[in-house]
Amino acid sequence: MQPSYSESFDVYIERNGVWTIEFMGRGWGEARRVADTLMGDTTATGMRLVRSRTSLVSGSVTEDLLIERTRAPRPHEPTVGAVSDAPDCVNVVDLLRPRARYCIHRLFQEWLETHDVGVLECMMAPRLFDQLLDRGSLVEKAVHRVAALQVGHDGDVGARVNALLALIDDVRREARRLQTETRDTAGVLEAIGSAESLGPGDAALASLVTQNRTRYSKLMQIVLLLGDVENPAGITVLDRWLSDYVMDHTVTRELAGQHAHVVDGLEWIASTILGEPSEEDPIQTSLSQRIASGLLGQTRDAMIMSFDHALRQEEALMDGTPGGERSAVLRLIRLCSREFPEFLGGPRLAARLTYRFAALEKAGKSAAFAEAMETITVDLDTCADQLSYLTALLSGSELGSVRRRLMRAMDNSLRLYGGLDRYFSQQNDDDERARARRTLTELVRQVSPGPKTLEAWTAAIADASGLPG
Repeated sequence: MQPSYSESFDVYIERNGVWTIEFMGRGWGEARRVADTLMGDTTATGMRLVRSRTSLVSGSVTEDLLIERTRAPRPHEPTVGAVSDAPDCVNVVDLLRPRARYCIHRLFQEWLETHDVGVLECMMAPRLFDQLLDRGSLVEKAVHRVAALQVGHDGDVGARVNALLALIDDVRREARRLQTETRDTAGVLEAIGSAESLGPGDAALASLVTQNRTRYSKLMQIVLLLGDVENPAGITVLDRWLSDYVMDHTVTRELAGQHAHVVDGLEWIASTILGEPSEEDPIQTSLSQRIASGLLGQTRDAMIMSFDHALRQEEALMDGTPGGERSAVLRLIRLCSREFPEFLGGPRLAARLTYRFAALEKAGKSAAFAEAMETITVDLDTCADQLSYLTALLSGSELGSVRRRLMRAMDNSLRLYGGLDRYFSQQNDDDERARARRTLTELVRQVSPGPKTLEAWTAAIADASGLPG
């Protein structure tokens, strides 16, 4: 059957506040490559990839925005980001640890975004590292900020600053020692085959990915490499590099692809974190299977941070209507509850989602949070979802007056709604029921109820299980 329309892909680039069309073609792959290349120009502050379809019958034209990326115009002097935690690092290997790299990412986020590079990429590519160090005042401010956090009010900030500057020199020397001209996939795969810490594998990856213009294209290259690596040491290296890029929520959301609503992209991210593969998405399948196998721990943690950061953005999850936004939050909570008995992202994400729901209420902050929690609990489909969500909230800090209402919601879930009976009826045999009973009993102990409440809850669990004792 002949198509009823013709199709083209157009790339628009923004410079100095003005959008111009810079490419028109019929191939999606070519349009994507051109878009990445043009966005690599530091003078570009925005990119849109638009699909145009012209009806061969009526001549009408429809346009769909497939990808949009924006970044702030490059300032004369990038600013240092705010951090509340700065782990002690005494050698170069310490800087590889996730907390350290996340701190560096936060400190230099503006500079990294402007240059479309990741933390490890910057550390391991001498040219990039020199560019960062050339911004002397930027590095100096970051070092002083970290030193002040690490030593506190009564410590010797000057001595700590000198130690951090010496560590930066160590990084520079190590990057130059390991520098390689390896720029082909085979050479990189060989280099990462035995690298468990900073070494030739990282240098080879830096040499390879710096050929790409955007963090998205660099990330995709590492994802493709992942399919060719089976040895744990090599996967450890790739995990480190993957986490470097996906800790930025804009890159992770671009990896998720274009979706009708923000919540659809967030569901893609959450499903990947949970290790739930999609038959229709080979990239998601590759990542989720590796995460499910426990081989991409750093990537998983970084994606959780991105998920949390995305929820903090002031943009509609669905269509902006109260009903649509509540529905979107419930979808995400149900998905996060699939990690039962845990809740994906723990207390932080449970609270973040509740606040998103509560923002639609007209009551005061505390009352709105409690009302949102109660509404969410009733709307969750299963007892397991309810308990996963509620125990995550109860594990958080600074609950104040909300704790009493949380405990009441927990009590209702266990003893009033009838969810326990349905939950145990879904278990296939006595062994599964016994495991479920132990899991739930341990779960309710974690929230530290009083002795009488704990006794009532454990009795309700025991009765619903139908098992003796």
